[in-house]
Amino acid sequence: MTSIIGKIRNSKFEIRNCRTAFTLMEMLVVLAVVVLLLGVSIPFFASFTKGAKLKTAGKDIIGVLNTARSLAITYRKNYSVTFDCSTSPHSYYISDADGRIHEKKYSLPSSIRFYRSQFPETPTTFIANKATFSPRGGLVGSAGAAWLADKKGNFRRISVSNTTGRVKVDKEP
Repeated sequence: MTSIIGKIRNSKFEIRNCRTAFTLMEMLVVLAVVVLLLGVSIPFFASFTKGAKLKTAGKDIIGVLNTARSLAITYRKNYSVTFDCSTSPHSYYISDADGRIHEKKYSLPSSIRFYRSQFPETPTTFIANKATFSPRGGLVGSAGAAWLADKKGNFRRISVSNTTGRVKVDKEP
């Protein structure tokens, strides 16, 4: 009677001496490649996220302005967005014609503020820092804008057309 081990040795499925681990040199090469890729990609991501908070804050304000415009059209009464620079961080909110706040107050990130470099004391051109939408969808009064600034000196201007109520954001030089 032959043993099982003997059959395995004599069969064509002979167990060979296989190398199943990595050498130290291979590990160091892989580590060097990973470090090199990280070193190249970090500056790319740093420039990619530059101004991301400012862009996001601008888009959030555009959303609130568009919501106020929609509310004015839907409920057939004036709705305003108030830009409050007296709080820290600066905030903004929607209110109806009776002065009741709709939903909640929204705060800017701590690194973003309402600011206009030419006139720091008046960061918006809206009357009393309020953009008031009429039931027809346009602004009550003339067109206006609000400026956002971050700590790095980047600016965004959010402007509203008086006749259509169209809201847009653009970079400020």
